Amino acid sequence: MCKEIEVHGGKVGLMAQRKRIKIENRSYIEYMLMLLAPAIVSWYYYGANALRLLLIGIISSMLFELIAVIVMKRDKQSIFDFSAAFTGAAIAMMLPATASTGLLVAGVAFAILVVKIPFGSVLKVPFVPAAAGMAFLSVCFPQEVFTFPAVGVTTQTIETGTSLAAMLQAGGAQHLNMLRVLSIVSGNVSGPMGTCCAAALIGCCAFFLLLKPKKLCNVIGFLAACAVLALLFPRGSFGRFTSLFMELCAGTLLFSGIFFATDPATSPKHPLLRFVYGAFAGTACMAVRYFGAFEDGSCFGILLANAFWPIVESLLRKIGFYKLIEDSGKKRRQKRKKNETNEEAVLAEQGGELNG
Repeated sequence: MCKEIEVHGGKVGLMAQRKRIKIENRSYIEYMLMLLAPAIVSWYYYGANALRLLLIGIISSMLFELIAVIVMKRDKQSIFDFSAAFTGAAIAMMLPATASTGLLVAGVAFAILVVKIPFGSVLKVPFVPAAAGMAFLSVCFPQEVFTFPAVGVTTQTIETGTSLAAMLQAGGAQHLNMLRVLSIVSGNVSGPMGTCCAAALIGCCAFFLLLKPKKLCNVIGFLAACAVLALLFPRGSFGRFTSLFMELCAGTLLFSGIFFATDPATSPKHPLLRFVYGAFAGTACMAVRYFGAFEDGSCFGILLANAFWPIVESLLRKIGFYKLIEDSGKKRRQKRKKNETNEEAVLAEQGGELNG
């Protein structure tokens, strides 16, 4: 049936494509809903300025997309799939609460006009646009991107704080007590305005658990790889478990694992492959953290995973990993079919007894 669609195209192929796009576009609506929790936390700590940046990111991203589709004479329906809105919101969340409007708009413009629009459909984009936009800002404006205000500081003040990612990069000793742990988990630390509250982000994982369990495979693989590397290679004088806790909560790592490693355009579909892809992305993010020039390079790690995953997929095919997945899937389908046949036979037998 799939081959027939590919060869003959026509209405059937178009309907199947539209159905897939509609299903995948729901992901960005869900992402926007999931961003509500970290958005509320950022508003609590940084006030109205956090919401202002969030709205500017969403509006500017949709305007850039609208201008692009008008100039390129494309279908304007792509504006309403929420992918552009999510891109703008995600970039805003990864910036300091004191970031300028120009900085945010520059990152959004790069993500939409350079990374997303040239590839047409959102499902054809080979890189996560928000990660690319943030990487662009990190390279061009590192001072603005990695200068974080102390918690509760507004744009009228100049008091800055030290982020967890900066502490890890410096490698100094850090002793955790219960109060410090609670502060970190609740987001009461300096850093990107929407990515520091681990409790809110873990709540997003609960959303996946209830409604999108397959996407949770990406997150589990991502966090597992990050956790193993944090335990094996603690930075500086940090203890192993302190390193584990700090690495997972610092910067944009957890945020990237939840929202970028699960991106429908770049993630594989099978649960086991999702886990492998998530682990690959987590390894790339940690490698950039360990050897990169910036205090937090999670977005660069996501882009590396996007770029090299096709090569990893090719290697997995060569070693027979895909065949193993296909065989296991075939066995499950045969078993399910056999069970259904047995159930039908039992029902038919019971019906015959009743008629008799």
